[in-house]
Amino acid sequence: MKTVLTAADWSLLQELFDAAVDLPSASRSQYLDERCAHRPELRAKVESLLRSATDDDFLGAAVREAAEDASEGALPAPGDYIGPYQIVRILGRGGMGIVYEATRADDQYQKKVAIKLVAAGLLTRDLLPRFRAERQILANLDHPNVARLLDGGATQAGLPYVVLEFIDGKPLDRYCRDHAVDLRRKLRLVAEIARAVQYAHQNLIVHRDLKPANILVTADGIPKLLDFGIAKLLDLDAEAAQPRTLETTRMMTPEYASPEQISGKPVSTSADIYQLGIILYELLAGERPFRAADLQPGELERAILVQPVPRLKVDADVDRILQKATAKEPARRYGSANEFADDLERFLNGFPVLARPASWTYRARKFASRHRAGVAAAALFVTLIAGFGIAMAFLAQRARNEAATAQEVSQFLVGLFEDSNPDAGGPDQVTARSLIDKGAQRAETQLKDHPLVQARLYDAIGQIYISLGMFRPARDILVKADQLQRTRELPDDMRSKTLSNLGSLSYELGDFAGCEKFYREAIKFDLASGGSNNPRLVNDYNGLVASLTAQNRLAEAESLGRQSVELSMRVHGRVHGVTARAINNLKSALLLRGDYVTAEKMAREAFEIRRELSPEGRDLAMYQGNLAYLLSLLGRFQEAETEARESQDRVLRSTGDGTPAAAFRRLVLSNCLLGVGKFAEALDLAKQGYEMQVRLLGPTHSDTLVGAETYSLALLASGEAIKAHSLCQSALATRLQRPGSRDRLDTAVAWMRCGKVAVASDVKAAADAFGNALRVRRAGPSSNRVLVAESQSALGDVLVRQGDFAKAEPLLRDALAALEQAFPPGHPQTAQTRASLAALYLERNAPERALPLMEQAYEALRAAHGPKHPETARAAIRLAACLQAAQKRSTLDRRAQQLRDEYAEILKSAGPSTRAEQQLLAKLAAAR
Repeated sequence: MKTVLTAADWSLLQELFDAAVDLPSASRSQYLDERCAHRPELRAKVESLLRSATDDDFLGAAVREAAEDASEGALPAPGDYIGPYQIVRILGRGGMGIVYEATRADDQYQKKVAIKLVAAGLLTRDLLPRFRAERQILANLDHPNVARLLDGGATQAGLPYVVLEFIDGKPLDRYCRDHAVDLRRKLRLVAEIARAVQYAHQNLIVHRDLKPANILVTADGIPKLLDFGIAKLLDLDAEAAQPRTLETTRMMTPEYASPEQISGKPVSTSADIYQLGIILYELLAGERPFRAADLQPGELERAILVQPVPRLKVDADVDRILQKATAKEPARRYGSANEFADDLERFLNGFPVLARPASWTYRARKFASRHRAGVAAAALFVTLIAGFGIAMAFLAQRARNEAATAQEVSQFLVGLFEDSNPDAGGPDQVTARSLIDKGAQRAETQLKDHPLVQARLYDAIGQIYISLGMFRPARDILVKADQLQRTRELPDDMRSKTLSNLGSLSYELGDFAGCEKFYREAIKFDLASGGSNNPRLVNDYNGLVASLTAQNRLAEAESLGRQSVELSMRVHGRVHGVTARAINNLKSALLLRGDYVTAEKMAREAFEIRRELSPEGRDLAMYQGNLAYLLSLLGRFQEAETEARESQDRVLRSTGDGTPAAAFRRLVLSNCLLGVGKFAEALDLAKQGYEMQVRLLGPTHSDTLVGAETYSLALLASGEAIKAHSLCQSALATRLQRPGSRDRLDTAVAWMRCGKVAVASDVKAAADAFGNALRVRRAGPSSNRVLVAESQSALGDVLVRQGDFAKAEPLLRDALAALEQAFPPGHPQTAQTRASLAALYLERNAPERALPLMEQAYEALRAAHGPKHPETARAAIRLAACLQAAQKRSTLDRRAQQLRDEYAEILKSAGPSTRAEQQLLAKLAAAR
């Protein structure tokens, strides 16, 4: 009878072979004598592998023999164990083996997983020596749209298996049918999938079996790429010289296979791009371009090799994208999955697509049909240039050179727009950015003999750069404008405008003291040129209010803010952009002073005014994002999510992606999603937003530090506590390097976030962080009672965990009184404070005092976060403990049992638990 290798035997066999194959032939026998003295059957297999190592059929016979050995054992069935995992049911069978749903069965955690068991008959010659490396590479695939590999090993019968994240979702095609997904959403889904495929390619993996069945879409609409079962590991050094065995086995799904897969040629990343195109075709047409059921044997292969993919009656650009992705020759397809995704997003954002040959009329039409901000910027530029013609005429008359000066302006305009013709200038697209850049460059050279007009042009271009979120070029050109104006006697309103733009730019760059300086200087020129009713005065008051708020001088900011709103109503009326900004700035001051309810009303008013002025635009998106943030602070997370998603979409339409505004809106939406428990999407958005800020603003910018802290909270919610702690501490350390930073309110916020991240792993560090935040918030010049209460509540909760009840109780009672006064009933922060106070009373053996507080806390948190959120689960477990203690018995009543059974698994799967939570769970688990 043949010997069946165990998992340990397989590991030892790999180790022995790896060591022996590198030894000289004469030394191998002695090595095996020492290592295999009592295992002759293992030595025989090692020697068989060594003999095969120089044969053309390397590992073939030996591994096939091992496969036969392994196949003698029966496949596991529901109820059986694979390592520490207990099988629940069979999810499916396929060419690579069988997939099970399972749960971890050793009490470390209870979480559903998917286990793929490799079929014994597929243990071909490449698999054994490469299996460990392949599993490691797959384990390193950490992408929000790729199902994660969690574990792996071999069964008692020697069958390799991998443990994967369990995805509760629908196949891509069924999801689109069931949800009646429209064209744009389908394109976005495929673009997301293409980004995940690109990530795999960058990690040297080609999937080779992309199809809707291997892409599940969760209830939150997040696509997850599955099944790398026939994935090919790219060996970039040996790719051309040595084709892999799996290339010749032609494992694939024929109706999605690329021509090179069908013909047995070497497969590269281009095969995945072809399959992405076929998937998109199927989503749009409702059927695959080539169906085996409609064709005779052999015809399917011929069709894939020869016939072009049929054209669809969709937008011509979409059809061109499909044709390029599914070209027969790999060289004619997109060069990467990212290029494919980029072209889909070009179409979605109204840009010319690369799959379509460009012409002047095509590009011009696309340029005009895109988001209006770019067109408006270009139109504004043209209008400004026309204004400069008038100014130039006036200045030229003063210089007795009117004709020559007008000619300079005319040549400036004509040359600028001639160079912007795509047909004349090559492949570059006509964009607002390229137009403004050319204007700045030409102003530098062509107007150097007309410094006054040059200064006004610099100022106008700087203003446009700011509106497009391009702060570095804005700073460079506005400094030039200011320097030119300071050397000339210019009208006060011109000086005021440039100073105002410099103030706005300083605010965007986080230089709030510089912002205040520029706006105060601008206000002097406003008063000198137009008196107290000067319309420009309102704009500069608004900027000054924003700078004072950012510096925590809240009493000054509120007083000046109310003046600004009153003046703007009188000068401009209610429905005006300046009035909306004045209301928004006053909102910010009230928010930081703790009047959240009034601040939310003002945020909504500012948003409504902007929407009456225009249904689109960067400012409208900003005001809507502010409203989303206020709603999240008030615990209205579902409303906040809706507003934040619309705000993000508006930013993308108005400024495009890749701007600081787009990065910040991602972070706002991520924060809102944490409140409703959509942690995977929140993590993805926070990561994108933070990385964009690092790239666009630099790693030490104040907005980037906020992004790092937001990202750390998303990491914590997703179970990555160590990475979250490291990132948050790094951001805090950067803040603390700045002079005076320890006493700033934004540093207090950072300490609060670091404390939240540290609670599960280091209670003392959390207490120190919350204590620092409380010190700063109490000592602030405009103390915010709500912020003080938030810090008191967090510190009190940690003190309860440490057993310091005497210090914790007054903090929690003070916090609860302040929060009840500040917020409407049911606010989650108030509920958290009640829960902490209840935990204190429970520890003091006063369950009759704990129970009513915990009842209120649980109901409020369930209403705010939903029934499946970890915060709801924590409250439910505490409530179950209160119910048990109140009845003074070891057994649980029905309600306590229901709470334990419903929420214990949610809490265990929510990431790292604190010691107090672990103790409660253990106590409730032991109760009957």
